[in-house]
Amino acid sequence: MGYTAGMKNKDSVGNGIHPTNDLDELNTASEMNSVLEALEDLISIVDHNYRYVAVSYGYSLFFGMQAKDIIGKSAAELHGQEIFRKILKPNLDLALAGEEVNLQFWRHNQCGELRFIDSRHTLYTGKLVSGKGIAVVARDITVLKQTQAALEKEKYLLSTIIDAIPDFIFVKDKLGVYQRCNKSFEALLDTPSDKIIGKTDNDLMSEPSAAYVKARDTEVKSSGQELRCDEPVTYNDGQRRLVDMLKLPLLNDTGDVEGIMGIGHDVTREREIEHKLQLAALVFETTSDCCFILSNEGEILSANLAAKERFPKVTNGKRLLITELFYCSNVPPTLEKIIRSELSWHGEITSQDQAPFLATLNAVLDNDQQVEKFVIILRDNRLHKARERELLTQAYHDHLTGLPNRLLLKTKLESAIIRAERQRRQIAVLFIDLDNFKPVNDLHGHFEGDNILIAVAKRLQGSMRKVDTLSRMGGDEFIALIDIADNSQAQVVAEKLMRCIEQPFVLKDMDINLSASIGISIFPSDSRIAEQLLQNADEAMYHAKNTPLRSFSFFADIPKLE
Repeated sequence: MGYTAGMKNKDSVGNGIHPTNDLDELNTASEMNSVLEALEDLISIVDHNYRYVAVSYGYSLFFGMQAKDIIGKSAAELHGQEIFRKILKPNLDLALAGEEVNLQFWRHNQCGELRFIDSRHTLYTGKLVSGKGIAVVARDITVLKQTQAALEKEKYLLSTIIDAIPDFIFVKDKLGVYQRCNKSFEALLDTPSDKIIGKTDNDLMSEPSAAYVKARDTEVKSSGQELRCDEPVTYNDGQRRLVDMLKLPLLNDTGDVEGIMGIGHDVTREREIEHKLQLAALVFETTSDCCFILSNEGEILSANLAAKERFPKVTNGKRLLITELFYCSNVPPTLEKIIRSELSWHGEITSQDQAPFLATLNAVLDNDQQVEKFVIILRDNRLHKARERELLTQAYHDHLTGLPNRLLLKTKLESAIIRAERQRRQIAVLFIDLDNFKPVNDLHGHFEGDNILIAVAKRLQGSMRKVDTLSRMGGDEFIALIDIADNSQAQVVAEKLMRCIEQPFVLKDMDINLSASIGISIFPSDSRIAEQLLQNADEAMYHAKNTPLRSFSFFADIPKLE
């Protein structure tokens, strides 16, 4: 048997009716007992010694004892000493002191049924006691308790179900104030419910978003009809979301709208994926590379337009394995083994008509991380290699003359330095700059100027050995790399290059006369570092250009500041 002290409550026993007040108006104890014998409520009068002096019919019925067998007994005898000492006596004493006490407890009745009793103890000074006593008015509210428990359980289950739903759910009143929300809505806003309830959309999202949402809410309240719409919303976390929303009007007993329920889910990622799939499908169909979608066994499920044009067998609707069109160029492994064992593979395969292709194979996994499909993309290796050569040429060669550019020159110079160190030889770096070339562009235009630069490059290259390197740095500047035994060989080459430039160039039946200034740096005497050798040659060229009657200069001959 359990006892729980309760708070005073107007709606507890008797709904505010006080049977003991009616008893006080009776003239004799006999009349009082007669009334009590007719009441089905559990009513008893206890004197200041905690002994029963009167009990109602309902009290006797509950305990399965006649009133005469209860009257005269102490509360300890009827309820047990331990319960009396711990629970009843403290509350009876409070009542004797003038306080009104509510007590709720579970108690077995005469049939052994567990019943929930709500009782109120109040001070009694009527004719049934001498001095002070206690009036105990109780009622069996088991059904009410069970009903409340069932409602609480139903409420808990409903709340649990709502919170477990992956779609977010919320309820607003007619003023737009949030009254309820589930866990999914909390997760969407990354905000606990106690920070949402009582707030409006103005508190939770950007002003434009709040205005948009309110407009949709107004539609629902005005029409009294549900509304399904996409709502682009920016909440206070700054993230923009696209919400698939169903809004329902909540009606009261008179049919008036008193609020709105919203049910929705965040479709931002779904729409992004949908958009990406559309783009992927567009790329799949429009790319010039052959693309196939394969089953996990290698059967061709789909092919893009490029693949169908290149391999007509794919278009006849016949079941076709990818291995019927291609085989691996490097065996082993076979293409069949790659499909059975690899999730990702890159290599060269060959078509049945002996055309080489660069293949990229990637597996598509299902939710259980099992291979569902393969995507294989093929690129014609002949075109790839040609394009690769073209890109290499563009990256390392001057676009106008076809000579090595500065990037390739530096690589060649570094390699030459390593070779010269091993062979204990010298290298000369000749920096060649055309004198007064700007007037050619000014008078004849850049197109004709470019033609002169192409002719200069051919003359310089024709005046050098094939083992030497000539490069164009840009504009009218060239660099020559030559292996030498001593400085005199560098001078001979410089003089030869100047003479070839000084021969007239024919442009539109006109002779164009040019000259050049050349700076020379020597490895290893001037530097052992490629970049420094180029800088030294550049400095020597400017020295030659600024020195009258001098067309070339060695870096070592430049006067050094003390």
